[in-house]
Amino acid sequence: MAWLWIPAGLAGFLVFQFCLSLWEKHLIISYGPAMEDNEADFGAYLKRCDQAAAQSGVVERSVHRHLRFDLTGVFWFSPERDILVLSGEGKVAKMPVKQTWIYSPLADGRYIVTSDGFDEGDPSGLSKTARVINAGLGKLLEKHRLRLEAEICGILPFREPDGAGAMEEMKRQQAQQLLQLGRAAWVDLEQTKWHYTVGGAFCICGGFFKQLAVGITQFWRV
Repeated sequence: MAWLWIPAGLAGFLVFQFCLSLWEKHLIISYGPAMEDNEADFGAYLKRCDQAAAQSGVVERSVHRHLRFDLTGVFWFSPERDILVLSGEGKVAKMPVKQTWIYSPLADGRYIVTSDGFDEGDPSGLSKTARVINAGLGKLLEKHRLRLEAEICGILPFREPDGAGAMEEMKRQQAQQLLQLGRAAWVDLEQTKWHYTVGGAFCICGGFFKQLAVGITQFWRV
């Protein structure tokens, strides 16, 4: 009956994810001010992303430290500022992590998002996310631009002064939408941190299966 360990393990993981979603506090301002290059500690993943970005035509590069986790994030914009790239690497709970996200704002308030990895997803419904698991930055940008060409809704430029500011605005919009849906609540009166409600935590658990399906269909990339 060894097969019974599979559903038991999955159930245990979902319970852990549900409890973690309720407990974890999310920051609206998640990255600090821009750093000098000599202050940044790039791992192998960020070095590859940095090299690929230099060949991909993205500009306005800025390097930032995460305000909670031991992470370094590098932001770039496209010359038209309709694309924002964030590549991050470091540790969360002492576990190594690395991932890239590419964002483009839509005229209806949503965002086109393309990523090379898995995450908790976005139960606010503001993100139209596609994943190309473990793809290089060049391939990821190519996929993202193809999605923009196929998008019928208008694409808007980012107007914030830097990538960290653009990320802050997206986080704030996400939090406001989650609150309206009853899936999140503010932690503090200053509205700088929020956490998922029971409804939001259930959405996170449901999103796991969607990303599992992506992993199965791209099993050779995982």
